[in-house]
Amino acid sequence: MTAAIIKRCSKEEIESKPEMKNGDKGRSRSLKAASLAAAFAVTAIIFSVSSGAAFADTVSSADGENTYTDTQVQQSNTPQITEANISEGLAFCQEYPVKLSLDGTEIQTSEKDVPPVIITPSGETAGRTLIPARALFEAMGAEVKWIDETQSVEITRNDFKVTLIIGSQTAIVNTEVKMLDVPALIIDHDNDYYGSTMIPVRFVAEALGCDVKWENDTRTVVVLSPENPNNPNNQSSEGTSEQNPSRGDTGNREDNSANGTITENDTIIIEGYEFPVYDMNSLPQPTENAKTKLVAIDIGHGGQDAGATGHKGQADAIDEKDLTLAAGLAARDFLKSAGIQVYMVRETDYYIEVKEHAYMANDAGADLFVSLHINSSDYETPNGTETHYNTKTDAGGRSEKELYGIASADVAQEIQKEMIKALGTYDRGTKNSPEYAVLNKTVMPAVLIEAAFLSNESNFSMMKTEEFTERYGFACAKAIINALNEAFPD
Repeated sequence: MTAAIIKRCSKEEIESKPEMKNGDKGRSRSLKAASLAAAFAVTAIIFSVSSGAAFADTVSSADGENTYTDTQVQQSNTPQITEANISEGLAFCQEYPVKLSLDGTEIQTSEKDVPPVIITPSGETAGRTLIPARALFEAMGAEVKWIDETQSVEITRNDFKVTLIIGSQTAIVNTEVKMLDVPALIIDHDNDYYGSTMIPVRFVAEALGCDVKWENDTRTVVVLSPENPNNPNNQSSEGTSEQNPSRGDTGNREDNSANGTITENDTIIIEGYEFPVYDMNSLPQPTENAKTKLVAIDIGHGGQDAGATGHKGQADAIDEKDLTLAAGLAARDFLKSAGIQVYMVRETDYYIEVKEHAYMANDAGADLFVSLHINSSDYETPNGTETHYNTKTDAGGRSEKELYGIASADVAQEIQKEMIKALGTYDRGTKNSPEYAVLNKTVMPAVLIEAAFLSNESNFSMMKTEEFTERYGFACAKAIINALNEAFPD
């Protein structure tokens, strides 16, 4: 059997393979059985992607304007990608193909391209989606260049330039060096005499100002271009009520006014930040059945794992672990005050291995798992709140509602709604995310909250206030009680 090979390609090889140079967006993929079988084996990795430096001593842009020394592209924690990882990824995605969508239109890869592939590095549970370099980005008007001297791909669109070095965890966005979860790779099917430069879709797309999400039901990578009005990155985190109607929740103006100044648009300035007016004076009364349920509050990160950091290295730097701890303790206190049973995965600042967060909740016999987090991006534009869930079924296909009496998607919707009311952030929606360990290792309905982006300046300003963690905790508690009451009425 002829194998699929990952390798470095010379300029002559690239020029001899027009599919790699020019792409072919017009044809759907249709390979012979022999070619499909060939994609399932990887016999050689010519370069190492597990550790060490990039290939060249220096990396230069195509125009020679920017040169980066080897120390700038040194790799220390590159995920281990093995022959088996790639072989398994190709095989799985052949059986369960991954689609690409740009602004609602499906992108067809070339017949000669390796199709989009999900690769899971050794020792990790979350896969990364890699796509042919040209398929998506030429469709959105970007220029894609192969730089033979540095074995790199250069993607340029408007004022953004992204350079990816084959086999390196390093990327260069304009002049700034960034780190990738997985490196760009060249996967070559020898028997068909072609190869594809495969790049991590989320990193590059977000670097170009796109919004990227995974649509699980259709196995589609959904990309919204910077010009798309539905791209949440185009929305200001301090948007108008038309952009985010939830900002108009009036709550209790009189009682909140003691903590700040009421503005004309039903907002209140607290600690220098403009929050929506929001009633934090009382929680819903839980039903007696709701009081019998045990809620696990999971506080993201801890100890040596700081999570995301805003303004890293600066005097006003904030770590995700500190924000989630404060918000989680607030949620605990609010829930207990209402008569809800609470199990805390952690209550102080110490490290717990990721999977253990789920296992501890399982051992406690929790009926619902809620994990508190703060988001971040390599770019300043993304902002807002999103809530993730994982819909669980048993071998017989029974739903969460049948199994547990409550569905994680319903809880996520309730939390997302309440968080937007409390924070006034842009609504990024709820997302089915079975790839998250704390969601797929728990044996009960589970949700994960990403309250805001530490990498966004406006979101960061909000998170500098003590009001933020109180609102985070209160909104979380209120939404949990509402969800429990709905699922378990008296």
